[in-house]
Amino acid sequence: MELLPDAWERFERAFEVVAKSGPKHRTAAPPKLGGIIYKITYPNGKIYIGQDRTDSINYFGSASSELIARDFTPEQRHNFTIRREILWKSETATRSEITSKEVEFILALSSNEPEKGYNQWPVGRKAEDLP
Repeated sequence: MELLPDAWERFERAFEVVAKSGPKHRTAAPPKLGGIIYKITYPNGKIYIGQDRTDSINYFGSASSELIARDFTPEQRHNFTIRREILWKSETATRSEITSKEVEFILALSSNEPEKGYNQWPVGRKAEDLP
């Protein structure tokens, strides 16, 4: 594995920041959400729609890594930005309601069409199929 020329320097700077910041303790539990529907936008413009019932800031979905990897060269993988947007949230929605809302957004934004996104289901359905 080959490292970028400034990799060690960047690592040392990051280490210093973390070491000096001290422990972070939560003073209160984060609010519980029924769930959220989010949209991930990749550098190529393709999107992924997903749901999160834990409100984790570190969760970026379960899109197929293999599908995404096919769209980017090794050079493009060195430095890129993805965006996560909250499209909808509810503090009281059931799992079933959250999943229905997720499907609604997938179909409305056509993220299950391979040229537009990385959602692999619902297969063959389009927004006009919605009631």
